[in-house]
Amino acid sequence: MKSVNTSSKVFGAQVTQALRARYNWMIEEGLFQSNGDGTFSYDRNLEKQLTDREKATEGQRLSQELGKPMGRIVRYENFEGKLTGSVTLSNGDKFAVVERARDFALVPWRPVLERHIGKQVGGISRGDNVSWSFGRDRGLSR
Repeated sequence: MKSVNTSSKVFGAQVTQALRARYNWMIEEGLFQSNGDGTFSYDRNLEKQLTDREKATEGQRLSQELGKPMGRIVRYENFEGKLTGSVTLSNGDKFAVVERARDFALVPWRPVLERHIGKQVGGISRGDNVSWSFGRDRGLSR
């Protein structure tokens, strides 16, 4: 464990140095812009950008684990697959992992899905929400 000098001058300098390094990293990543006067600004959609990056990273990890590419669910189109689990991002957003024959997709989670893990599910994407169908409600009616 690294020790930290807590005397106010040294500690303050360490905090300032850490913040500067973090700001520089954010600028390099294109997440912050320097205003040239020692201040920084960022886009209104920064949180969405970070969430999308983390979701893509989780998708890459799952792709290697499952041996399938990550696909996407097309808005207003039906989809079906096996609900194999979930992933939770650092901001608390949770996504269902729906495996299909050739790929898998990360779909917004709802608590009702918990009891359907390991089962076939279907649904229709409506943007950030999904209308789910389970069991007999899925597919063509008889």
